[in-house]
Amino acid sequence: MLEDSEFLETLEGAADEPEKLRRRIGYRNPPIGVSLFTGAGGFDLGMEQAGIDVRVMVEKDEQACDTLKLNMPDFFCEHTKPEIINEDIYEVSTEQILEAAGVKMGGVTVVFGGPPCQGFSHANPNRNPDDERNELYQEMVRVVHEAKPVYFAMENVKGLASMADGEVIKNVCKEFQQCGYDVTWDVLDAADYGVPQHRERVFIIGKRVDVFAQPAFAPRPQMHIAAKPGKIRHPEFFREKYDLEDPEQTGLDAFTDEPDSVDDFLEKAIQGDLHSNSGGEVS
Repeated sequence: MLEDSEFLETLEGAADEPEKLRRRIGYRNPPIGVSLFTGAGGFDLGMEQAGIDVRVMVEKDEQACDTLKLNMPDFFCEHTKPEIINEDIYEVSTEQILEAAGVKMGGVTVVFGGPPCQGFSHANPNRNPDDERNELYQEMVRVVHEAKPVYFAMENVKGLASMADGEVIKNVCKEFQQCGYDVTWDVLDAADYGVPQHRERVFIIGKRVDVFAQPAFAPRPQMHIAAKPGKIRHPEFFREKYDLEDPEQTGLDAFTDEPDSVDDFLEKAIQGDLHSNSGGEVS
């Protein structure tokens, strides 16, 4: 909830420097990416081709890191040369990741990765919800919660959607939701995107819930990032199978006025409609 969210800063002078504020909260050009469970870099290559400045890669396997280094000049240096952190993610702090990316909390545009999937996969005849590898996604939740990127993107096997009658993926989505994100997911087939192979994967996408408002106790508007749990939108096939309805987004009662979204705020700032020195309500 709001009282547990991260207070970013007062908005004094934001109308004069909207681009500075955009950069501070992760809306950069090019967007900044952080890769977890990087492997040989397939997800990263796609992000680079989409225009993401991938600045950090976290990967435990030394041979995979050697592959990344070998391919670095040709595939991963269009923007900034990524820093490869060859360590177990359990031992890598979010502070270390942000320092390597050269940004503060809130400054990363997207955290992405595909946690190990053996425990979820239909190819594993002994797949088990209690497989310890199934908990690795929680390290991604940790980094998202602490770094507060604008977006996150998690990829995994199709079996994640059916394990424990759908309870596993509902719990995964709920954990990201509680970090302050709107969450949606679906099963995508690579064949629908030009790949000559049917390869179905679950993609979970999240967008940070940012708000600003004029609290009664503060002289100026305040910005909160990841300010409240967002909505979870399950795909239609999943809702029909398990008879689910999308929940309404949790309301805010901590502000004297209903806050605008960060996009509304930025638009007002750009148009010059924000008067942060007035000490009153933001119009």
